[in-house]
Amino acid sequence: MAITLLTPGIMNTNNKLFDAIKLKDVFDVLAQGMIVFDENDIIIAANQIFCDTFSINKKDIEGRLLYDFLNKNFYASKNKDVILKNQYIELENKEGKKFRAEHRRLNSEITDKSIYIATIINQKSKGTLESELQKQLDLKHSLKDKLNEESELSDMKSRFLSIASHEFRTPLAGILSSLNLINRYLEAEQKAWFEFKNKEKIINHLQKIDESVKNLTTILQKFLALGNIEKGEIPIKQFKFDLRKAIEKQVSQFQEICKPNQHIMYSHTGRRVNVTLDKYLLKNIMNNLLSNAIKFSPDHSNIYVHTSLSENEINISVKDQGIGIPRAEQNKIYRRFYRAKNALTYEEGTGLGLNIVRKYVELMKGKITFESDENKGTTFNITFTNEMK
Repeated sequence: MAITLLTPGIMNTNNKLFDAIKLKDVFDVLAQGMIVFDENDIIIAANQIFCDTFSINKKDIEGRLLYDFLNKNFYASKNKDVILKNQYIELENKEGKKFRAEHRRLNSEITDKSIYIATIINQKSKGTLESELQKQLDLKHSLKDKLNEESELSDMKSRFLSIASHEFRTPLAGILSSLNLINRYLEAEQKAWFEFKNKEKIINHLQKIDESVKNLTTILQKFLALGNIEKGEIPIKQFKFDLRKAIEKQVSQFQEICKPNQHIMYSHTGRRVNVTLDKYLLKNIMNNLLSNAIKFSPDHSNIYVHTSLSENEINISVKDQGIGIPRAEQNKIYRRFYRAKNALTYEEGTGLGLNIVRKYVELMKGKITFESDENKGTTFNITFTNEMK
């Protein structure tokens, strides 16, 4: 801690000169402790920081001799001449704390008297400082190593997922192909199939296989998308298309997989309908948002999709009446593999969807925000610059 001492004085004991040079107004608000002496080594003033540091009352110190104060509070044998000649002294108080007092002369145009300004620094041993520095360096290296390890693990996970996704695509495609062939064979043998006793059970199991394979395919597509994003291998192919028709088509497709009495309500504002965006990326963005809205919303609920075009902006929103996102977790939902606690009861999910959505939005130089209340619902808002002017 630094404490500044002002020695032999420009001020007299009634503080008139001290006021004249306008130091008194700022004396007590300085961050450093300061003390002022006149030319007879009489203490004129001490600011509050100085008094607090040494647990001294201003009334008990003002008017006393400088060296009486030093001898009472510090182990100091050097006299005034030695201090002025060497410009610093080493002090040690009764509690064993060491201070280094440094000073300099300050000239004034108001008077021919001198002010000596000294700074007292709380000294720590060289060994202590070196030890603390070494600890800080060790901590820095430890954190750096941990960050490198975490980065390597993340890269390994991404590479593994990418490789696994590619390897699984072929067998999954084979399973779907076989399912389609089975359905065709059954249609070709309608008479025998109609008389089959366990017909309903077989159809049920075939549907389960079909759904499971499609779900797994969707998951693998997300893994592949994540890998491509990290490698910077997502090409942006923007072209002109009718936004309203594109969203209407997706809404119609997702309406077929809604829960009982779930309805997707779509509306569009503005006479403009044409936009210039990457249609593939936008389709994937909407697929993720609509899938989440359906999955996390109850039966007998509505999902609202709205688009609007102005001269400068393209706005898209998806609003549901679902479980919402807990406030404490809202700053984490775009993290890779992160799933909010209230979403863990739903078996399906990788925690990648919203991460990919935000990356795709950013690739098209857009912005995504959301508002959410737990148990009330969530609204995602996406904004792009309208280049169709």
